[in-house]
Amino acid sequence: RFELSNHDFLYCWERGFVIPIHCGLFRCSVLREHRFDTYVRAKEDWLFWTSLSLAGTRFGYIHGHWAIYRQHESSMRRSYVSMGRSWLEAGLKISRMVEDREPLFFESVVAWFQQCYRSNPDYGAEIARYQSTQTGGDDFTIVTESAKSAESLMRVKLVAQAIRHDLAPLSIRADPPLLTVVVPIFGHFEYLQRCLCSLSDQGDVPFEVVCVDDGSPDPRVSMLIEELRDSNTNRRLLFRREPLNKGISAIQNLAVEMAHGEYVAFLDCDDYLAPGALEAVSATLMSRPEVDYLFTDRVDIDEMGVPVRIARYGGYDRVKFKSQDHIAEDLFDGMVASHLKVIRRSVYRSLGGCDPQYSGVQDWELALRVAQNHKLYYLAEPLYYHRVHTQSITRRDNVAQLRKTNIVLRKYLESWRKSAVGEHVCHVFRAQDFPLSTSRLREIWKQGGHCVADLRGSVNLGQINFLREFNAYFDQIAWSEPQVPSALFGYLCPEVLLVRKI
Repeated sequence: RFELSNHDFLYCWERGFVIPIHCGLFRCSVLREHRFDTYVRAKEDWLFWTSLSLAGTRFGYIHGHWAIYRQHESSMRRSYVSMGRSWLEAGLKISRMVEDREPLFFESVVAWFQQCYRSNPDYGAEIARYQSTQTGGDDFTIVTESAKSAESLMRVKLVAQAIRHDLAPLSIRADPPLLTVVVPIFGHFEYLQRCLCSLSDQGDVPFEVVCVDDGSPDPRVSMLIEELRDSNTNRRLLFRREPLNKGISAIQNLAVEMAHGEYVAFLDCDDYLAPGALEAVSATLMSRPEVDYLFTDRVDIDEMGVPVRIARYGGYDRVKFKSQDHIAEDLFDGMVASHLKVIRRSVYRSLGGCDPQYSGVQDWELALRVAQNHKLYYLAEPLYYHRVHTQSITRRDNVAQLRKTNIVLRKYLESWRKSAVGEHVCHVFRAQDFPLSTSRLREIWKQGGHCVADLRGSVNLGQINFLREFNAYFDQIAWSEPQVPSALFGYLCPEVLLVRKI
């Protein structure tokens, strides 16, 4: 549900909320005061509706379907490149309207461009067709007019200079380094300086840094990587730029292939390390050579860098650290082995790295794989600062994320049941049995059993939320009221059956 607020028009447009322009009835005085932008090829409706909202226009909504919209195969909406460019152009214009009160608005525009347009296979196919028709020239030097401005270029050069200055003390050390810090980059230009410069205060630790730009749509990022790469004389700092977006799993795998360290530490480009974090990690690894995967606590911060909380053991209220030997079991209740995570490079490579089909939850799926045959260790210190972007997390993202977590969880549960011996008993859980113990559900699967959730009759939000998060444990969910399947739509892994029973 949407309130038709400024927030909806700014941050929810196309992300579950849109108003086709032919569905509106306008007072003539409104149209005299607010005009359509005639300089954009598309997304003029987003510009128009947002300008109305920012001006305080009152809206009313009547439920119904009374407009017929004809789509043509040759229409511009079929071109992801054209529509993506128009989205960025419109977003830039809107950002100028709200830059004083919403300084990070354009970051949400870039994030949706990547999620909706650039990550679509049709977008990449269009780019490939375009490049195949070009003769000569560097395809990767195409930047927007704004990036060509002297102001943008000067800003990039100043940031590059600051990063080079802070990282200069990272002198050339004996091969191989103990650690390689991998920094996958996609956008977030305004946070890159803090991220990379945090590596300058890590104590006497032999490490290198590998930065890979995953086809960032923000031209300032591409310019910064080029500036750092061209001026770099320290072979402990490695920079690479991919012209087209490959996705987080592929980029992490590529960065690990470039690495030389015995262990690989992962640092997101909008986050940063606490002073001495790598020194603490190094000391622990040296004292515990059997460890293949080390992880720490983190400090969650907001967009402005203000600490929100210390997230202990993954930050879950329901999962508390019991012992080092219990980590593998706890991983089934959530990604407890998160930031800062450091993995033995040979183990990462032997397992095939991150699986692209699980991008979004790829780190969790990899941790589950590592935990099957390798040693994990929890270092209970908040050594990592993790930036939480409230505006970039949409409801649609949460649904897709939970569905992927259930798909991953189901993958490992199925392997347990296939190897189980004895009678495969069916266990039925009714509404009054919730909340359920995930440990109990896991024991049923380990014994080869089957689980059914019988939610006939009335249900509450707690029961629905449990099934949204842990439906992988069930083979069947029985229902009588339509609220149940509608509330679970999009969350279920494919193996779970919804069955109506009276």
